[in-house]
This record gives sequence, C-alpha cells and structure tokens, in this order.
Amino acid sequence: MSTVAKALNVLFAVAQTDNRIGVTELCHRTGLDKATVHRSLKALEAYALIEQCSETRRYSLGLGTVTLAGSKLRGMSVATVAQPYLSRLSLVTGETVQLSVRQGDNVLYLAVVESPQPIRVASDVGSLGPLHATAAGKVFLANSTESLNTLAARLPLARHTPATLCEIDKLALDLEGVRERGWSVDNEE
Repeated sequence: MSTVAKALNVLFAVAQTDNRIGVTELCHRTGLDKATVHRSLKALEAYALIEQCSETRRYSLGLGTVTLAGSKLRGMSVATVAQPYLSRLSLVTGETVQLSVRQGDNVLYLAVVESPQPIRVASDVGSLGPLHATAAGKVFLANSTESLNTLAARLPLARHTPATLCEIDKLALDLEGVRERGWSVDNEE
C-alpha cells in the first residue's frame, strides 16, 4: 500500500467516527502500525485535513475537509437545482426528502429537507447510508445489474434496527416491489 493510500485510509477512518479518535483505535481500524498512523496524521495535519485536540490528544477532521467538500459540492449544481422540488415534495408529503447518489456500496446524501414531524428519518448532507436499509439505497439496488448475492458476499447486510432486511430472499422480494412501484420506503430499517 502506498504512503498516500495509507494516509487516506487514516483520513477515512477518522471521518467515520462520531467523536475524536485516538492513535490506538486508528491502528485497529486501519490495520496500520503506530508509526505509520503517526506519520499519516502529521501529513494530514499539515493540510488541515486532520486536527488534534490539545487536551485529549485525539483526532478529528480538520477544516481543510470542508474546503474540499465545498469545492466538490459547488460543482454539483444538481443539489441547488433540486432544492425547490425537494422542499415542495416535503411540504406536500410531510416527510423528509433526500437527494442522494450511489457511492460504491453506500448512499451519499447530497441534499436533505427535514420533515416537520416529530418522528422522522434523520440524515445529514454528506453522510453515508447503507444500500439495503435506506429507501434510496433500495432504489439503487432494485435498478442495479449486480446480483444481491454478489453484494452480500462483499458487504454483509448488517442489521441496523429490528426491521432491517438482512436476509437476501426478503430483500429481493422488497426490491421486486420497488421495481414494480418505481419508488421505495424506509420502514424503520
């Protein structure tokens, strides 16, 4: 694995944490030794992609990631163009509406209009969701040429709630309904 790949591996491991993360945990998550993780963190810090909390000595994403994300999102004008339609759909349905794309084995949320309902689907712009346990993900799977068996072999169908469809036959049946209807739902999955 190249030095750049190792540093990116560390960056993505930090990005996938909800809080700050320490070096030992980064070693476990990336499979890299401490010296390599330290070198990667220092290189990423130099570009403000990672920052270290002076009190806890733990790491989180730096503001340089916002610069990168902002540059990318400015080039993705589809979110801006779609915003009034998303808002109107949310108003009419009273539900959360999301604009998303498939990114590898995940759903990436580009725009979100939250429902006014007290209980609703919560997702953030830039966050990732699982293909098999989100309405958007099931639309992507229903229209994919890849078989569910291939996907499940590469990516275990993890249970996120008691309602998550983790069995291939049940998920396949749900995806058949998605294809027939042309839309999908997230049923507390």
